[in-house]
Amino acid sequence: MPGKLGLGLGDNLMSAATAVVIEDYFWDRLVVDTLSCLEPLASGSVVDVHDTWDLINNPDSPPLLVDYTPEAAPGDEGYWDAAITEQLVNGDFANTSTWSAAQNISGGQLTKTNTALVTQSIALLQAGSEYIVTVDVDTIGAAVQVYVGGTSSGNLVLGQQTIFITAGTTDLLVGFNNGNGSTVINSISLVQNNITPLDV
Repeated sequence: MPGKLGLGLGDNLMSAATAVVIEDYFWDRLVVDTLSCLEPLASGSVVDVHDTWDLINNPDSPPLLVDYTPEAAPGDEGYWDAAITEQLVNGDFANTSTWSAAQNISGGQLTKTNTALVTQSIALLQAGSEYIVTVDVDTIGAAVQVYVGGTSSGNLVLGQQTIFITAGTTDLLVGFNNGNGSTVINSISLVQNNITPLDV
């Protein structure tokens, strides 16, 4: 038996009973031919208590029925650094500054005036890097997309949505492509998807 810690504490310091059970909210441990294997928890059984990763039950993508994606605004749990710096200026359309033509800003909303690009220049935009765009769409008059360095997203939908997009090599511009005079945006945010192991 291992040596006891402390003196004069009696003879019942050790017990064969299980003291702690560590629950894993992400993986199931399976034994296959005497080998231990890990597989993602089945859809419906995942408990999403993580600040860095978003666990989404996805019954349409067997056999891996849970999608593991970075949180749109990840927190630092002590194991990962989540370096989040907003790249856009006036993304809440509080004033008429920073955004190019083909738009009208009023009442905290941006309205497209034609199909041309509405953008602002981001000096530190890195081609080939993944960015997280959070955009809130009030009204869609015609198909409209987020534009990042020459890469366009899929068509936006009504309401708030989060888009993971890789910056293109065409330019340093970020904004909206297409749409029309009935396309209204409430807000947009752009952060680099930069989750790295904590340097300890």
